[in-house]
Amino acid sequence: MPLLPPHTARHGLAWIPLWALLVSVCVLTPWEANAVIESPLPIAPLEIIPTQEIFAGEAYTLDLGLFYVLEACELSAQPSEGLEASWEDEGSGLLQLEASGLPKLTALRVTSRRRGGDGTIHSDIPVRVAQRTFHEFRFHPDVDVESLSVAGTFNGWSAGANPMMDEDGDGVYTARLPLEPGRYLYKFVLNGDWLPDPDNPEQEQGGYGNSILEIEGQVSESRPQILRRSATSTDQATELLFSVDVGSGGSETQPPTFHVYLDNIMLGVSETDGEGPVRLEWGSGSEALLRITLPPEVDAEEIRVLGMDSSGEFFPERLVLLENGRPVTQANPSDSWRSTVLYYAFVDRFSDGDPDNDRPIEGVEELHPRANWQGGDLQGVLDRIEEGYFSDLGVTCIWLSPLNRQPDHAEVEYSPPNRTYSAYHGYWPVRENEIEPRFGDEDLLRWLVAAAHERGIRVILDCVANHVHEEHPLFTEHRDWFGEVELPDGTMNIKLFDEHRLTTWFDTFLPSFDYPAAPEAVEHMTDNAIWWLQTFNLDGFRHDATKHIPDEFWQILTRKIRLEIERPTGRRLFQVGETISGRDLVQHYAAGGMLDGQFDFPLYWPARNTLAIGSEPMTSLAQALEDSLSYYGPSPMHSALLGNHDVSRYMAYADGVFDGSSPWDDERTYGFEHDVQVQDEESYERLGVGFAFLLTIPHIPMIYYGDEIGITGAQDPDNRRMMEFDGLSDARIALRERVARLAHLRREHPALWQGDFLSIQADEDTWVYARVNFDEVILVAINRSDEPQSIEIVLPDILDLGEGSELSPLLDGEGAEVGERSTLSLTLPPRSSRLLLSPRD
Repeated sequence: MPLLPPHTARHGLAWIPLWALLVSVCVLTPWEANAVIESPLPIAPLEIIPTQEIFAGEAYTLDLGLFYVLEACELSAQPSEGLEASWEDEGSGLLQLEASGLPKLTALRVTSRRRGGDGTIHSDIPVRVAQRTFHEFRFHPDVDVESLSVAGTFNGWSAGANPMMDEDGDGVYTARLPLEPGRYLYKFVLNGDWLPDPDNPEQEQGGYGNSILEIEGQVSESRPQILRRSATSTDQATELLFSVDVGSGGSETQPPTFHVYLDNIMLGVSETDGEGPVRLEWGSGSEALLRITLPPEVDAEEIRVLGMDSSGEFFPERLVLLENGRPVTQANPSDSWRSTVLYYAFVDRFSDGDPDNDRPIEGVEELHPRANWQGGDLQGVLDRIEEGYFSDLGVTCIWLSPLNRQPDHAEVEYSPPNRTYSAYHGYWPVRENEIEPRFGDEDLLRWLVAAAHERGIRVILDCVANHVHEEHPLFTEHRDWFGEVELPDGTMNIKLFDEHRLTTWFDTFLPSFDYPAAPEAVEHMTDNAIWWLQTFNLDGFRHDATKHIPDEFWQILTRKIRLEIERPTGRRLFQVGETISGRDLVQHYAAGGMLDGQFDFPLYWPARNTLAIGSEPMTSLAQALEDSLSYYGPSPMHSALLGNHDVSRYMAYADGVFDGSSPWDDERTYGFEHDVQVQDEESYERLGVGFAFLLTIPHIPMIYYGDEIGITGAQDPDNRRMMEFDGLSDARIALRERVARLAHLRREHPALWQGDFLSIQADEDTWVYARVNFDEVILVAINRSDEPQSIEIVLPDILDLGEGSELSPLLDGEGAEVGERSTLSLTLPPRSSRLLLSPRD
């Protein structure tokens, strides 16, 4: 906890002056407190508690048990004005919050007192009270209804997320959903069939024929904005300056309000006069400056800035990382997980370093070579680490596919057309503490991790906790830990990913855990995950099938990681999940107390459709990223992707093999029946444009092995071809060099991974956005068209790039100079991207 200057925050918050806290235990960090308090369990929060968003007039439950060790402490809550709090279940830490009236920024102070002791720690939790509107979907089907739901861009096209009900029996089925202003695509899913809304004449032309819904209201372009501007540090203090544009939502007589937090402590509320640490200085028109003053010794990881204008519109929440008490810049770098460039090395298909352990399954005529073992192993990954492949590419973290021992035979899938597969992928574990011999052994994995760490590269492992193979001893010895594959009505619960999300089996030979009915299984499997982390000094996990595992599992695992690894060692681990669903479920598992982030599949689809296929305008992708950033906020460390092992390769879409309208199973069948190869050399440039997007947005970028050289392929297993290192064409080498340059630029320029994001201008084929840090502004310009594009951009005043400002090239092309009235003219070649840098003094 930081040592702060004496002050008392205002605006109805009866905070204890922070100087008074200096005499309490809370002046110590959790690590220091642990050294002087007898109990080994901390009473400070285990992590920075994220901003809580609640809606006016709606009860909201805050689970404080996610953030505190309740066995060690007693909690009390002091809400600020306009916020009510009452215990729903004090023993479990469940606190009910409720607010009424207009939107507001407020806070909740939580006091943690050690049980049987006198230690006390105060934490301030930001609370944003919003108002939301609802839209009612209505459908009157003319057939008997077995199942009916609405699916669309608002829920990740999930057929099971939003069922429709006929409450009054009049034949009209409804679903009432909270939707922000904007444009949505949707369909009704009736008895498994996807249908447009017959009562809505607005439909997409061509493609899927989705119905279009427009929710009126204020859109992102007119919302208030705040961007970091400068940072200066002296021996006495560090001062941060932010540019503020309130638009039409404020003036000098009706100024906006900002709340600023250092980790879990409120630093202050903005004042338009006075000498406090948070000051708003009005300029002209709608412009202002927010000045934040930090003391010279700040023991904090991050600054959070929340704001609201006088009309009730919220500013984007800003998160500023601190390193040694000062903001992260080029001169003050950080190795935060947020700076990660993640690479998915699919072990069996990456590199064969030891041919002696190659052991494909033989004698099974139905087993296609693409679905058999192909020889990749840990030695191959280690060889590439040691020869510098990952370092040259700019990778800072390797994600290894699962390493558990697998069955030695092939299996026939239950679902038609009943193809035969081996377990080369690693997702059919038959042992929990044994490495698959085809991959290597324990000593080799230790050596691999050590070699990666020596080169500044972290290693995370794919963790499979949803299921095991039926030969696994856990299934044979603890059958009661697992659910049933057959539903009560006699149907098979196979791949019902939305309808029976927490119980469905992936196949008949892959029993899924029934964790709610078997708490012993939760303890056992979370302990096993800790064993892998500790035994091999791993840096975290990618979690398979996250949404199919109940919350309690993730909460217990994360608690064990915090207390058994991070707290004793000081290491920070990373957990990223896989949830193919809408933003609500993606965010659910990364909103505090569980995973650090998830892959942003709701962003993947528009990125693929816009940049690879070209079926949607660039404005759609710009809006999709804005939607993600707005919905998630800055706290979770979500990851962006151009593809992975479960979808056809980006190159197959960019090269015109698929147009996105075919079901996944059709794309899989195509891969078995055709030899998919790249036909158009220009497709490599389209993939280069995709990487320019991937490596310059706020999310952690994930590179799927082989995408850096443009490997193509249909659905799995065709998208899991053997990696190629030699004999590459000039186009593929150029693509790899471009990816490497982008990855290194991301690492060299913190603006690209932790700077503020500002979308400036988007149209059918081009998009220009800015990444802004205290010491630099980087403009990113993308042209996805097959034709050159000349564009003229009017730079917003908040960027502080006036006439005569020089921008130098970071990637391609020439520099540029800002002209009169803050205009910038750019000519973008076909399928290209440019990065332009304006350093700040």
